[in-house]
Amino acid sequence: KRGWLVTGSIKLNNADGNADLSIPVSGPKGSGRIQIKASKAAGRWTVEQLTVTPDDGTSPINVRGAGIRS
Repeated sequence: KRGWLVTGSIKLNNADGNADLSIPVSGPKGSGRIQIKASKAAGRWTVEQLTVTPDDGTSPINVRGAGIRS
């Protein structure tokens, strides 16, 4: 069974920063890792990369939608 150890880093400097995270995922059709790269400017996060890389060796899947913000 896969663990849930998130790896990577989050760096913040007041209202700015960046995040580079890797999160293991699994389900009935397989397992893999979610990779997230995001930046924060003026208190607002913007996702720059959001991909799922399957453990079976198939190509990464880009799941980032246009203009994901929080």
